[in-house]
Amino acid sequence: MRQFEKRFYLPIHESDGSTGCSPAICVNPIGCERKPASVGLPLPGVEIEILGEASYWLPADEIGELCVRGPNVMK
Repeated sequence: MRQFEKRFYLPIHESDGSTGCSPAICVNPIGCERKPASVGLPLPGVEIEILGEASYWLPADEIGELCVRGPNVMK
């Protein structure tokens, strides 16, 4: 990322999405302090939760299933 930005003088704003969520679910906000290797904050209207095996919520630092709800998610 640093090499690209140094060479092309363009910032990279990391984001995340999946095939069923058009076009993305979260993005690092433009104009704010960036956190490399982070996909940023949920887009407006998008809810994201991390669930464990028994469908219970997990804290942000735990490994689990990423569940997304919003107007951009396929039915």
